Amino acid sequence: MGEIRAFAARMPWSADEICKLTECYATSTRATVALIFPGRKTSSIESKAHWMGLSRPVKPGRTAAEVLKAKRESMARRRALDLDVARSQIGGRLLARPGSRRRDWICAGCAADLAVIT
Repeated sequence: MGEIRAFAARMPWSADEICKLTECYATSTRATVALIFPGRKTSSIESKAHWMGLSRPVKPGRTAAEVLKAKRESMARRRALDLDVARSQIGGRLLARPGSRRRDWICAGCAADLAVIT
């Protein structure tokens, strides 16, 4: 009788692949890295890089502190929406998309960005 496996067979990482990942991860995008390792899922590549301690630099023009602050604000907004807090307290406004019945709440900063774009 054959074995019953809970997960699909995993492909072990070769030493060459690990070297290649170490060299290219910080300077390449997710799509580029996926092309370098055909046959591997992007999530698998990202996971391996995470466990190796590799990271990509923050986008130019934004400090790590600004990125963390934006992430915290975004999480606070999500939590507030989950708790059904009045949206006026979040600092957002209702945005009706042209030609759509759907309406979305967006933060005030995003609304200002949209006003500039449109």
